[in-house]
Amino acid sequence: MFLNCSNKEKLEGFWYGNRINNTHPLLLKFEKNKLIDYSFLDTLKYKQIGNKLIVINEFNEKHDVKIKFDNSKLILIEPTSDTIISEYKKKELNYFIDDLINDKSLKIDLPSGNGIQREFGGTNLFEPLFVSYQNDSLIASFRNEIIPIDKEFYIFLLEKGKYDIYEKDFTQISIIADKNIKIKDFELIKKQIKLANYDRIELILKNNKYEFIKFFRLRLPPILEKDLNEYGIEPKEYILPSAPAKFDKEHTLLLEIGNNNIKINNLTINEDNLKKKIKERLITDSKFNISYSFTDNSVYQDYINTIDIVYNSIIDLRKTYIKSKYNIDYYSKDYDNIEKLNESKEKFRFTFFNIDNAEQ
Repeated sequence: MFLNCSNKEKLEGFWYGNRINNTHPLLLKFEKNKLIDYSFLDTLKYKQIGNKLIVINEFNEKHDVKIKFDNSKLILIEPTSDTIISEYKKKELNYFIDDLINDKSLKIDLPSGNGIQREFGGTNLFEPLFVSYQNDSLIASFRNEIIPIDKEFYIFLLEKGKYDIYEKDFTQISIIADKNIKIKDFELIKKQIKLANYDRIELILKNNKYEFIKFFRLRLPPILEKDLNEYGIEPKEYILPSAPAKFDKEHTLLLEIGNNNIKINNLTINEDNLKKKIKERLITDSKFNISYSFTDNSVYQDYINTIDIVYNSIIDLRKTYIKSKYNIDYYSKDYDNIEKLNESKEKFRFTFFNIDNAEQ
């Protein structure tokens, strides 16, 4: 049924969806005569005339789009060719990410943590990978396909990936995983993603506002020759093995991630003391690194708890440094401050790697 004045109110509120033949999530909010497109963080004006929307940007340029309701779906249609542009569903749950999870056939309880919280934007959830256990098997949903995660999962990712080697350097896979998956399975996922030649991952956490997303972004460790040997992969142009990082005991703090605990030299350490130790070492040792191992019973939530402590310890030092030296805020978006912000990042580097990826 096409939209008419009697159901105009149906447009009000949040709508989530995706473009046709593209699984990158989209988010819109209609509010009176205002349209927020979160993919571009744009606030637009719109007018509704029958089944047509006239969208007006900041330059007062007008674009027409036809809209249609099909049961619970909102469909946007290109008016000239009459082809479908994108499809949306109305907000049902408290958070955008939970609506996305609810559409999958996997049960996922996200991990909690501080992370980085921002309004959802076009660089978030670029390639969402949903992960959970199903009948004790590790299962993924990727691009609307359900598949087990095993040592051949990287082949599936390679076949599904539409990016060349240069694009993949800027493309991240967003891991939307249940907090109770084992860390050893999380490490398998990371290796499979890297073997598919992606360099970055985004770890999605629980958040507390519908249109916001909370996350960590990490660069994956390089492919090692031992990885290629393990999988029987011949070195190719798109997979170049790197030398492993060297484990320098003098400059490395080794954490053991357990179930609900973190240990150093077999002794449990609490959050406050770990933050203190990390900050002291970073201030006095320019070569300082943080490495980790994990126990068999440790889970993804334990990993997030640990990286949260490490990350925020480093951020605290960067904030203090840049405030005292330049009197600017670490989260400043002023382009003129980029070099100063990068200076703080270089001084207090974020390094957090699995000891198995290091040469000892």
